[in-house]
Amino acid sequence: MPCSQISWRFASFIPDLMSSPRCLQHIYQSLCTMISLILNSVLIYLILYKSPKKLGDYKWLMIYTAVFEQIYTVVDLLTEPTAYSYGYSFVVFRRYNATWTDSNKSQVLIVTWCGLFGSSMAVFGVHFVYRFASVHPNHSLFWNKIQAFGRNLLVLFAVPIVYFIWWCFVCIIYCRYSPDTFYYMRNITKTLYNLNIEDISYISAVFYVDDPNNGSIHLSWGSWIALVQFSTMVGSSMFCVSFLGYLCYSELSSQLSMTSSQSQVANSLKKQLYFALVGQTVIPITFMYLPVCVFVFGPVFMVEIGVISTYLTHAVTLYPVLNPLPNMFIIKSYRNTIIDRYPLGRFKSSYPFANIREAIPRVIERGPLGCGWFQKMNISWTHGIVIPDPHDMLTLYVQCKLVDEPATPWKIEAEVSISLHNYNDPEAPLNYDLGIRTFQNNFRSARHDNVMNINDLLDENFGFVKNNEIRVESDIRILTVEGFYQPRVIDYRVPPPEKQNHILAFEYEDAKLYVHKAILSFHLQYPDYIYSTNSFPIKRLSSGCLEQYLDALYGFPIYIHARQTVKDILSVARTFITHAISQRAAPAIIYDSMGQDIPKNHVELAVEFDLRRVIHAWLSKMDSVRKEDVEGLNIEEMSGEVMKAIVRKVINSGWEKN
Repeated sequence: MPCSQISWRFASFIPDLMSSPRCLQHIYQSLCTMISLILNSVLIYLILYKSPKKLGDYKWLMIYTAVFEQIYTVVDLLTEPTAYSYGYSFVVFRRYNATWTDSNKSQVLIVTWCGLFGSSMAVFGVHFVYRFASVHPNHSLFWNKIQAFGRNLLVLFAVPIVYFIWWCFVCIIYCRYSPDTFYYMRNITKTLYNLNIEDISYISAVFYVDDPNNGSIHLSWGSWIALVQFSTMVGSSMFCVSFLGYLCYSELSSQLSMTSSQSQVANSLKKQLYFALVGQTVIPITFMYLPVCVFVFGPVFMVEIGVISTYLTHAVTLYPVLNPLPNMFIIKSYRNTIIDRYPLGRFKSSYPFANIREAIPRVIERGPLGCGWFQKMNISWTHGIVIPDPHDMLTLYVQCKLVDEPATPWKIEAEVSISLHNYNDPEAPLNYDLGIRTFQNNFRSARHDNVMNINDLLDENFGFVKNNEIRVESDIRILTVEGFYQPRVIDYRVPPPEKQNHILAFEYEDAKLYVHKAILSFHLQYPDYIYSTNSFPIKRLSSGCLEQYLDALYGFPIYIHARQTVKDILSVARTFITHAISQRAAPAIIYDSMGQDIPKNHVELAVEFDLRRVIHAWLSKMDSVRKEDVEGLNIEEMSGEVMKAIVRKVINSGWEKN
């Protein structure tokens, strides 16, 4: 029963559907086509906009493959082929009765589908040729030619087209209607599918034909010629996948074991691409190579496959759905874009360590050198350097703590990476992915040892020190917490689903932070200018300061002892003229003193940013005013109200006597 003839009454829909294999096949192929188009479109977007710069021309080959798979899955839906292996033959056919095509158009679809299948063999192979050319050194004239071939994208793009034309030609010449195959196929289609051969378009290969005169069996040479050419196509593809893949893996392993610190990032990307390619190879081997080889070679050896062969078309339909997934989830920049959702907090920042040549002896003598704490709600993180015995290799570390630490055990699981900034090539930091780490009461840090020799670190030719400064970067993504409360926080690095005019992007050199313009304009004294642009460039690396300012903007507490001090947050607030944030800092400073005298540095902040409540709280705790405290304040920055408050206190209480 054609799918269009099924009654869509709810009560009878399921029984009718289950009794119509053709309709089930149509639904299955439609779903696979839709999912494949979506996934490959997402992959193309990731390749175009989220690829590492060192990916180079390889991204065009990846896009070529994604577009090919979209074309393949659409043709598969239009064709809806059925494959069957029986006796001495195999057949791929399409029913064209009750469809939009006639016999000729249907035959074109079948041949096109088969041609694309042959082309897919070449698509797998050219990827490995390119990877081989990019990682394998020159050893001989032969390998030089292979590498020259592999680096020429136009040639690589042309190879699948040649395979497409080749296999279409084979199907048209050797696998179409012939007197020998017609009667054999007519009996098969009638017996197995109750179809008249006049109602289908097909390509077939019958390897052994019965002689009606004497009952003997002779070879059908056209089918054997087609088999030889098919074997050549599959064999050449498998050679590239297996042999060149093995050489790629061996060479890459050798390079990673001997690589310098500078080139580890590039090799890390090569490794990601290689494993993505392995994943993209396992899928077609499982869903295409093996089923098709069984389907084709079973009749050659007179092995009866029967109904199992019908699963060939289902497996081939599933291949374009699964094939984009390895690239999307193995290549780190793509994976982070897809799953970049961390409601418990993401701590990403870059921190400079100045005067590093003078600091290294102190690190060797006294221990780790870290930066201030980067805090989001109840969790704080820091990172830094340490030089363990024998004091010749640099180690990078991250460490966590809780603001309100419970007496009971607690645990944090986080995805951690730490890196050393490369001033010569900012796109290629020396990055170490520490994976998912567990932090708890008695184990609060993670580290990567033997990052770099100290002499190499201080050599400016390597690019990791500049103007006597190094910069350490960390990216910590909280996955789960146990034993304490961590409110959900905002990850400002998550981009909006599409370009939206109500979102403002703060564009650092290494990150983009997104904020809703309505939230920002609510606090601004002059909000009109933010609606004239969608981006705000900041020509430096992110340090966490703006994130803590945005936290304050969204109503989260202002932390006094975080990595970016209150002064940093107040400076940003003054830049954007958000006085409400400045005024919220005042009670945070007062409450931080816990009834004690307000520290001198906080009083100086109050003068600089006109935090009058802090000044009044400071003065209220004094019986009299000390001259040295007032003399140390910046009179030029002092507002009239602050100056009045101090003068009034002096008049009422007098100066403190020594």
